[in-house]
Amino acid sequence: MSVIFRLLPKISVAVAAVISMFFQVNIAFSAPQLSPLEITADHEVIYCTTGPVPITDKVKQALNEGTPVIFSWEIIIDEVNDYWIDDAIGSITVVRQAVPDLISKSWLLTDTSSGISQRVYSVEEVIQFLSRLQNFPTLDRSLLTSGTLYSFRIKLHIHEGELSDSWWSEATRFGKTVALEEVALP
Repeated sequence: MSVIFRLLPKISVAVAAVISMFFQVNIAFSAPQLSPLEITADHEVIYCTTGPVPITDKVKQALNEGTPVIFSWEIIIDEVNDYWIDDAIGSITVVRQAVPDLISKSWLLTDTSSGISQRVYSVEEVIQFLSRLQNFPTLDRSLLTSGTLYSFRIKLHIHEGELSDSWWSEATRFGKTVALEEVALP
């Protein structure tokens, strides 16, 4: 029994070393590939452009099989602080959906932020619409201070099928960060 107690520290160090090697390798190979994010501003509005984000084969298959697909883009703006937690400025959610029409073999694309809909007849057009934000008006410039560093983070939530407004679907909606940029406005 005393041999086990003498070897216990060495065994625990060896186990910790093996576990840390596993997580280091796992982190190195699972680093997310972020999409480019461009922040532009005029005198009144700040705009975001990002994408296209990579679309998985599962989402492409769902689109081809006639399943509705919803991309919920969440743009989170924080003021970057050096010695404290970043201050939240706000977040904007943009929902884009593709609803198939199996009879006409087309998709109705809807941007819920603008309410504009269009009908397209190819999957490539659907993917282009869902996977990009192009000059999206994000924030009133008067809410930000010139010369201050701000972090713009975009999380993407992809949902296949009909979206329900239940509390558990909202609680389990984690999303994936697809773009990140820090900007100081002139």
